[in-house]
Amino acid sequence: MLCHNAIAMLFGWRDPHTTVPAAYALGIFYTVLICLIADVGIFLYERSLQREFELRQRLRIFLHAVSHDLRNPVIGMVMTLKTFGQSEQQTIQIPQELLKQMIESGERQVALINSLLEAHETEVHGIVLHYQSVNLHELVQSVIGDFQPFIQQANATVTATIPTHLPPVNADALHLRRVYENLLLNALRYNRPGVKLTLDAVCENVKNQIRCTVRDDGVGMTQQQCDKPGTACAKGDRSQLSLHYYELYQQPW
Repeated sequence: MLCHNAIAMLFGWRDPHTTVPAAYALGIFYTVLICLIADVGIFLYERSLQREFELRQRLRIFLHAVSHDLRNPVIGMVMTLKTFGQSEQQTIQIPQELLKQMIESGERQVALINSLLEAHETEVHGIVLHYQSVNLHELVQSVIGDFQPFIQQANATVTATIPTHLPPVNADALHLRRVYENLLLNALRYNRPGVKLTLDAVCENVKNQIRCTVRDDGVGMTQQQCDKPGTACAKGDRSQLSLHYYELYQQPW
């Protein structure tokens, strides 16, 4: 009874004719206070665990991005150099155009390293895009040229039907190139030999945008993956990983 009176007193329901010892009132007050502190402590602990889990996920994705985006250009370059190494001649002549492509590939790798090292800024300030006028037709042709070793190895056919008269797009050339590279690589790596790919782009005059498409006749993605293209799978699905850190840029032209 005294306990109930003490609780009632705390909520302003005290009967003026009932005497409640102060010790009981203080006991109830401290009990409620301790419970609140314990609940807050548990809440903060759970938030800390969730935060740690998210940080580990971001670190895992970042490491995959480094290995995925940096390893592929290097592998392509090594495959190209091996074709020259098979010659029995002591002196080998490298075509000027091929040498130019290798130099440009190396410069892009340096730029990509700088971009990946700034990945932590993405979570705080958002992804940093360096917009410039980009000729989409030339960019896609350059990507296909760099991927010739992979295309030949997969016995694939890549057709680019992007019109040459398309207006330049306002985009980050490096990130846009990464989108194409990863989509192409996934299509070549996770489909049967002989896969056919088509790269296209059309103007959408109503929205003042250019729609870019990459199609193949392979196995494709599940409906669940299509519904959530930006979600990295817990099992480390690389097709989802490639889509995790890119969203195709749709910029006015």
